[in-house]
Amino acid sequence: MRGSAEDTAQLADHLGIDRFALLGSSGGGLHALAAARSLGERVTHVVTVATPAPFDQRGATKWVHWLAVLPYRLRHVPPLRRAWFAFLASQAKDPSAHIDAMMRFFGPEDRAVFADPVFRSQLERGDAEVWAQGPTGADSDLAVMTQLDFRLSDVRQPVAAYHGQADTYVRPEAPRSWQACCPTPTSTSSPGGTFACSPSGASC
Repeated sequence: MRGSAEDTAQLADHLGIDRFALLGSSGGGLHALAAARSLGERVTHVVTVATPAPFDQRGATKWVHWLAVLPYRLRHVPPLRRAWFAFLASQAKDPSAHIDAMMRFFGPEDRAVFADPVFRSQLERGDAEVWAQGPTGADSDLAVMTQLDFRLSDVRQPVAAYHGQADTYVRPEAPRSWQACCPTPTSTSSPGGTFACSPSGASC
């Protein structure tokens, strides 16, 4: 987690950006929160999208699809965990076919979005990037969802969390355990089926 925060700071330095907001989706939301905690006043706000609680929190895994939780379940059996990631990496050699296979586990709302050619192209490029380092890179990246190396209460920036109510892969209940640390959350529904936890000066 500290490594991703350092990477964020180095990128901002390279671009000449002093202060900035961070957005992360899924496990990337936890990376964004970690960077906010580490970089302090350089980060002004954090936005998370469909970000679950770390899997080591009580009850966190029951709201997340078994495919995402499986590597966590296999954490005490390293050979099986490595074999699972190797299998996924082999499937991802064809990003389009890999995404088609994954779509079976998503609801109709998601499948409709993924059918958009522009979004689909971005998704395929992202999928290829995820597996560019083979199974090792994805395994390392998913580790952030297993256990945080910081306390969420140490994040002092305002946090806005969005989640689709129709999400069947990471269900809306999944992030609410960590959002509960927002002292003044406001929850709203929109036609797009999202809610927002938008604390003012939150300690989340």
